[in-house]
Amino acid sequence: MAVMKAISKLFSILHQWQAGGGLALELSIQSPSDREHNFKNLYFGGDNENGYPDIDCSGYPSAETPSATIHDPKHGWIDGVQVHAPREGAILRIFEPTRLRNTANLPLVPAVTKFVLRRQCRRQIEPKTLGHLLSKLPRLESLIYEPWQQWSKGEQKSRDEKGYCGLIRLHLPSTVKRVSLFEETSKPYAKILSLCTPSFGRPRVGPTPVSSAVANRSLNLEHLSAAFIVEARDFFISCQPSWFWEHLQSLALTSDTLSRKANLKDVLSLLQNAAKAALSMPRLHTLTLWNTSQGEACKFSYHVNPAVVTWRGTWDLKLDSCTIQDWTKVARKQGQHDLQVKRELLSTHVNSQGHAVELLDLPCGVVDPGSLWQMRREMVSGWQGR
Repeated sequence: MAVMKAISKLFSILHQWQAGGGLALELSIQSPSDREHNFKNLYFGGDNENGYPDIDCSGYPSAETPSATIHDPKHGWIDGVQVHAPREGAILRIFEPTRLRNTANLPLVPAVTKFVLRRQCRRQIEPKTLGHLLSKLPRLESLIYEPWQQWSKGEQKSRDEKGYCGLIRLHLPSTVKRVSLFEETSKPYAKILSLCTPSFGRPRVGPTPVSSAVANRSLNLEHLSAAFIVEARDFFISCQPSWFWEHLQSLALTSDTLSRKANLKDVLSLLQNAAKAALSMPRLHTLTLWNTSQGEACKFSYHVNPAVVTWRGTWDLKLDSCTIQDWTKVARKQGQHDLQVKRELLSTHVNSQGHAVELLDLPCGVVDPGSLWQMRREMVSGWQGR
């Protein structure tokens, strides 16, 4: 009730603002007690949290451990160090969903052109409700959405099929040109929950309709990044021969296929399918496919000027002649005569998604810079980073 009242008041005020150069609206929901006990090192967006420095696309700041000394043995903190993992109930409490009602009655807010819902908002808004909020922003151009993965397979299936697909297909305003989706998760928390509740575990297995929905919506976008919420393999398979991305300039996707354990034929097939789609993207200047799991990370990237494809990762991949030929066709169609091929091998163990983003030197739009700073700081300051 309090959250909806605050949002209603906010929209009523912003409704009176004139549409000008553009206004960014960021929502974050938390309980004052979220950070008091087990989760003193996590960031929820509260006023009492340490801020992060100004960050732009020129680079990311290094993560530093909190300077304040915390001593709360009852909740696993001794002399500023978290020595015990939180219990199941404590984890589930900070991820309780936020249910908003009467969002259809909110006024239009033409002044807002950018909407942000970052990973610090663990008390998530249902995608359908988020869609109702977005529909009240008739001039929306940019969306940054960083939801958390569900803990159980059933909940994730429902979220994918009814939530995300509906949001992308029905509620994302046609005015939106830039989309960044980053699905956050915590493998340490997932492990704790799976030990306590058998129904919890690996929540998403196999193809989902989300990849197809995002692929279809990408036809009208200028910039798209979708991490973990979309499978690149399914994205490109769902693309039709007649599709033409008139405006798309940058594309970044993740794929489980990009793994040391994957079949080489499947990896090369993914890269070749990406090249076939890129032939219908005349304004494309950057395409990135990447993944991180079980201590490893890798990235395949294409840049148009100068034309170069790069493999960068903790494991090596040698592109075959067919894959190189496919990307050479893309480069030549964009007016580039030569295609460079680079390989950059990394000898570092990857301890988190945030670490992978920095290590792979991914495009800035893959994840909000402030969120990346939080990821890295939370990892080094929590029990899982010890």
